Formats: sequence, C-alpha cells, structure tokens
Amino acid sequence: GVYISSDLGYMYQNMFLPFITPIIKSLIGNKKTAFPIPTDIKGSLVLIRKLMAEGKFKAVIDRKYTFEQIIDAYKYVEKGQKTGNVVVRV
Repeated sequence: GVYISSDLGYMYQNMFLPFITPIIKSLIGNKKTAFPIPTDIKGSLVLIRKLMAEGKFKAVIDRKYTFEQIIDAYKYVEKGQKTGNVVVRV
C-alpha cells in the first residue's frame, strides 16, 4: 500500500511530513509514503474523477452538514479533530 497526503491539516502540521518520512517509514514498515505538492491541478482533478469512476478512489467523509448548519461545520473543523472531509450541502 501507499500512504498519500495532500491535506495540509489543522495548523498546517502536514506541511512538515515530508521531512519526517524516515520516521513514518520506521513506524509503518517498508510501505511507500508520498506527500505530493500539486502542480497540475486540472490534471489531478481529471485523474481523481477517472479513479472515482473506476471505484479505485473513495473520499473519506467524516460528517455532512446542511447549509443552515454551516456554523456548526466550521466549528467542528476548527477543533482539529476531523478524521475525513466535512461536506456542506448547498
């Protein structure tokens, strides 16, 4: 398996993950880790759409909120404890 992170994370802590990759590898074994910085946004979106259509990519949804609950959604994200994406339906 491969661990890929493209989220800067709460307080941007994930920005430093590439620098501690050797530590991560020692914890998770000999698995590959990648911390890509997107340069081709359009190409990335095309690839993600293709992978989703093939069932090879699934977004992790932590919580869903209605537009009327947007303040609650914001407060939840600000806590820094989310474990996936937070969706606000408009």
